Amino acid sequence: MEDIFYWLFTVVVSGIMIKKIIIVNAREVFKIIRQRRIATKTTGIVVDFNVRVDPGEFDMYASVVVFKVEEDNKEYTIVSDNFDLRKPSIGEIVSVFYDPENPLKALINPSDILNRKILMLVILSIILIGINVYAVIDLLK
Repeated sequence: MEDIFYWLFTVVVSGIMIKKIIIVNAREVFKIIRQRRIATKTTGIVVDFNVRVDPGEFDMYASVVVFKVEEDNKEYTIVSDNFDLRKPSIGEIVSVFYDPENPLKALINPSDILNRKILMLVILSIILIGINVYAVIDLLK
């Protein structure tokens, strides 16, 4: 009887986690896609980066990028809110997608972010679905 409750709990919790992961990542993916549709593409240069220590004790990096908007001939500096394990190279040329009405609303290398989010979504979903399948098979034995 305890096994049934244990596996039922595992299936329910895994299902909730799958739902949350899909919802959060799907929102971010659609936000990036929507912003890319209305954005203007340009290039920028990495001038600095922010560092934070992840709970797993890994250094995570966010690029600080300067880019120029041709319409108003101004330079803008943005800080990525996407921290990554890869340390950015100062002077590296990156893609920047910005909102023409508000250039400070910009994404740095949105394709990389999008690919990473989709990959993470697929991997975590496979793991959690595998846990659920194992729980059901074990329960039916």
